[in-house]
Amino acid sequence: MDAAACKPGPAVIACRMLEDELLLAMRRTGKEYPVAWLESGLHETPQLLHAALMEAIAAYDGRYGVLLLAMGACGNAVDGIGAAHSTLVLPRFQDCIGLLLDEPRASDAFYLTRGWLRGERALPCAYRRARERYGEKKARAVYEIMLRNYAAFSLLDTGAYPLSECRAEPERLAACFDKALTTSRGTLSTLEKLLLGQWDGEAFCTVAPGARFSLLDTLMGGGIHQ
Repeated sequence: MDAAACKPGPAVIACRMLEDELLLAMRRTGKEYPVAWLESGLHETPQLLHAALMEAIAAYDGRYGVLLLAMGACGNAVDGIGAAHSTLVLPRFQDCIGLLLDEPRASDAFYLTRGWLRGERALPCAYRRARERYGEKKARAVYEIMLRNYAAFSLLDTGAYPLSECRAEPERLAACFDKALTTSRGTLSTLEKLLLGQWDGEAFCTVAPGARFSLLDTLMGGGIHQ
């Protein structure tokens, strides 16, 4: 397809975990572009996320001049992606949580958002399935090992919804695993800049038509933010 035939307005390919925040950012900026959603559970398997991302890109490639990827690098799932006719724009962040954080990342905090909690592979659902399959004692022992390096569950306050609407599950998790429950400051700044076309080289990586995203290029071009 001739690049001149592409629609000038961008389209968005987004992680479903960011749905609340992306929709609010669209309302704030007035940039309500078409969106292809990638299921949040794909984060658990980067190879599947990569395949789903390439499929979504192929569906929009040539139909829109620019494809905005509302997600992080996510386990290097973005390495090698590209489009024949459309420009790709990707925020330089390690994952979707980093993209939303508005304060230094704490290494001992397990960050939660409402979008993350809704996922079928998120901790509450995964732990529930483990209890049903292996019993309470064995499931708890396994998850205590998995969570031993975390001191707290932290709800990320992005302003996209009242935290009271999604606090019950984190409170149960914190009580179950004897962790603190905290709140961290979130931001929609990166998503708003993505939608507004404010793609500075420090915060965003731009991939021209016919080229492919390289994790090494990203690291050399300013790095991936934590």
